[in-house]
Amino acid sequence: MAECEALRNVILNACSTVDFQGNDFKALIFKFMPNGSLENWLHPIASNGSYLTEQSILLLHWIIFYNHCETPIIHCDLKPSNILLDEDMVAHVGDFGQAKFLERNRNDSGTANSTGSFSPGGTVGYIPPEYGIGVKPSTQGDIYSYGVLSLEMFTGKRPTEEVLQDRIY
Repeated sequence: MAECEALRNVILNACSTVDFQGNDFKALIFKFMPNGSLENWLHPIASNGSYLTEQSILLLHWIIFYNHCETPIIHCDLKPSNILLDEDMVAHVGDFGQAKFLERNRNDSGTANSTGSFSPGGTVGYIPPEYGIGVKPSTQGDIYSYGVLSLEMFTGKRPTEEVLQDRIY
């Protein structure tokens, strides 16, 4: 349901329908992405700098788009398997199950204005370290994840590989 809530104001292809037993259910309909996820393209192939630079820029466009919606969305789980590639190899952000909203009257730091405690979601290696000590999700957190993702695109190394353990802060 979190994914539906996050996308209902962004994705135009949302519908309500009835299943074969007559039960109502809501569905998000996404365009088919024939080239799979960025994860499939990054591992195990060697990186191609110019292609990956183009994808990195396109991905940044989507992150900025979601952060500038009427109700900005913090994705909270940017990683290669959540970046889907269409037939033209254009990157699209998917899987909004961890997404959080910024309220209209967001504070100056760009963090989510929510009540209660925050338990970090996301994937180890891609989420900002401060989420581990209870800092609320922020647009800056998605930018951190984008940076880790870009590093992975350029090096071909996962952020959890030993060679990078002491280099990501």
